Amino acid sequence: MKRVEKIEVRKTSGVYFYTGEISEYDDDNIIIKTIKGETIIFRKDQIEGRQIIEMKGNDKNGEND
Repeated sequence: MKRVEKIEVRKTSGVYFYTGEISEYDDDNIIIKTIKGETIIFRKDQIEGRQIIEMKGNDKNGEND
């Protein structure tokens, strides 16, 4: 199932928002694949907030949303 989220990321220069999918990279980092086609790696402790915008994929009957 694909989860598109709005992700709030804290950097030294301020707080930034990204829209995309989050996946695990390793124990300390995550990957954000944005809807603009960017792939960005951040430390998990930089993530300030997450909000689900849209969920797509197969439901229990195997049909697409």
